[in-house]
Amino acid sequence: SWYRHLNPPPPAGITVPHADRDYPNRITAAETEEFMGLLNSKEYGNLSVTQAYYRMLDAGHCSFSIAAAHRMVARHGQNGDRRS
Repeated sequence: SWYRHLNPPPPAGITVPHADRDYPNRITAAETEEFMGLLNSKEYGNLSVTQAYYRMLDAGHCSFSIAAAHRMVARHGQNGDRRS
């Protein structure tokens, strides 16, 4: 026990933090900026995030889920009242 305490084994498993891991389906920064730009445009500016997401989905702009859209909006601090 004492010698293990002096020389502990290296941590097992993945040591990269979850937020920093590279996943093939992760939304890129360019996709996020495009979505936020559209969301803040004149066409979608007064809509809720859900309404804007479904209209963008119909127009073919979104390739991610509604939950991902809400996470992006929350990350940018715009998840409150969007009326101007």
